[in-house]
Amino acid sequence: MLRATGDLRAQRGLTGTEFLGVVDAATALLPDRAAELLTALVAELPDRGPRPGHPVHLTGSSHDSPDVYAAVEAAGLLVVGEDHDRGDLLAATDVGDPGDPAGLELALAERYQFNGPAAPRASIAERAAHTAARVHARGAAGLLGYVRRHDDGPPWDWAAQRAAAGVPAASLEHQPYGRVDPDALDRAVRTLRAPAVAA
Repeated sequence: MLRATGDLRAQRGLTGTEFLGVVDAATALLPDRAAELLTALVAELPDRGPRPGHPVHLTGSSHDSPDVYAAVEAAGLLVVGEDHDRGDLLAATDVGDPGDPAGLELALAERYQFNGPAAPRASIAERAAHTAARVHARGAAGLLGYVRRHDDGPPWDWAAQRAAAGVPAASLEHQPYGRVDPDALDRAVRTLRAPAVAA
């Protein structure tokens, strides 16, 4: 149900900030209650008006609070997808069938280990292909990179992700934990919203 909720972001039914709130709630509730609420949300979202903002896919460092998303969306962007393990990658794959209850622990561990191409555990080519596929699946008009200070992994992927995505791209590097430099964000928004120049 989290995957279905995330997929509705292609129709602009949820902001990225709202989606992170849904993830927080769903992971804190008992599974049956979370499934009940997510089912109701998935039924409701198509009737809701589209959320405003320029649609972007967010890549780079992971986020354990909605603060960066809120700042990005307050600046006029709309996060319709991301590739960190608290967002879309949290629900990218299912837990495999352990065969018996004794194998459940291993099945859970493997699901988290192989849960999609996050920056710390995938090759540059895997990340670039995944980014391009998600940008197009969600109808993102831009690619926004966000990299915290001292997070050295995501910049290695950036050039390949940018090339594969085929949309305007901007990167916010060396950002303070959980925050965005407003001047850098303003420059990124202008880059992402700039009209395409014919070759």
